[in-house]
Amino acid sequence: MNRPEPTPDEQAAAAAALDDTTLGVSTPTGAEPGEGTVQVLVRVPARSRDRWKAAAEAAGTTLSDFVRQCCDERAAESLDCQHPLMYRKSYPWTEICTACGVRLWDNDAAPTRGPGRL
Repeated sequence: MNRPEPTPDEQAAAAAALDDTTLGVSTPTGAEPGEGTVQVLVRVPARSRDRWKAAAEAAGTTLSDFVRQCCDERAAESLDCQHPLMYRKSYPWTEICTACGVRLWDNDAAPTRGPGRL
């Protein structure tokens, strides 16, 4: 089957379309360098997706980044200590919240860490 030669206008349009196309790796996900990422598939009603997409566009971001950010914020609210600083007790080797007992960080290399320490 013989194909007709594209006209110069068609060739120019194809070249312009290729120039506008960005090829390469997808945008960063906020993962640390060297840290692997996994895909999460979520089924939602079309109207929810449309609302989320509109909200993402209003925030000037992609839908994927918008969903990641929302989920990270909710996870922080659920899993991380939200008590004021006045409830924190600090030592050279750790910091704990006296209200909920959550250990906020540890420094295993601290010289004062040893048996009987928090």
